[in-house]
Amino acid sequence: METKNVKTEVTTKVCTVCHSEKPLDEFGKLAAAKDGHLSFCKECNRARNKNYRLHVINASAKLDAATVSVDWDNVPVRTHEVRINNDCVVGDYFKNLNVTEDFVMEIKVWDKDENDVRQEVSNHRLYVKASEWKKMLDFPQAEQMKADVETVTDAKWSDFVFRYTKAFGNALSNNLVGLRFKKHGSSGKCINVGFNLKNLPALEVKFSK
Repeated sequence: METKNVKTEVTTKVCTVCHSEKPLDEFGKLAAAKDGHLSFCKECNRARNKNYRLHVINASAKLDAATVSVDWDNVPVRTHEVRINNDCVVGDYFKNLNVTEDFVMEIKVWDKDENDVRQEVSNHRLYVKASEWKKMLDFPQAEQMKADVETVTDAKWSDFVFRYTKAFGNALSNNLVGLRFKKHGSSGKCINVGFNLKNLPALEVKFSK
């Protein structure tokens, strides 16, 4: 008697992504496949498509942020005057750290002539994007420094200055700007942002239009 081979119908399949065995109808159709179905399940396919869409959206957002142009004629202008060979101090550290709007920083360098008359030596304009400015100032101990400056005593002031100058320098090595610590009055203490004028050419390159 001739024995006929009985073909067993396949009703399940193992997904190549999540490695779970699922009913065949959980896999999309693919005519080119031997079993007529995709190798990955519908759930994994949906997750893959979602991840791809998010990747495209994020990449597009980053591209837009990088390519968007700034109307520099309509941003705030922050003007600072500094005598030649002195450090340029540009304001409170925490206000600078939290700036959210792009701005133009105008630096006017001056000196006195032989008649003791003040003369402008040079004028510089930095076109500062807030995001880049924040990167140059933010460091892990910033919030702790903000709390500590409210309570630091005169006796501990030198230690405070040393500790946070070192922390800022270690976190942001080769930075063009730095912290400038100041005591004013009998009990007032503040932290500013400043830079040496020798760094001005490099800052102009970094913050050019």
